[in-house]
Amino acid sequence: ILAENGSNGHYFGAKTTYMDLCLFAFLIIMREPNEKAIPDRNEFFSEANAPGLNKVFQTVQSDPAAAAYVASLK
Repeated sequence: ILAENGSNGHYFGAKTTYMDLCLFAFLIIMREPNEKAIPDRNEFFSEANAPGLNKVFQTVQSDPAAAAYVASLK
């Protein structure tokens, strides 16, 4: 889906959508260290293995329209 949308850092169109926000929140949770963490999750979601997902993460993180949401998760 990301490639079909031009690998522009969004799942659909050129603006941050609910799907982009959901992926952002998911990656925040997956990157949190905790006792029940999935083994090798950092490798699985690394820039090398998941460049499209990381691009969405970076795009949402830098989107002024999503700034309040991003701040609420930190």
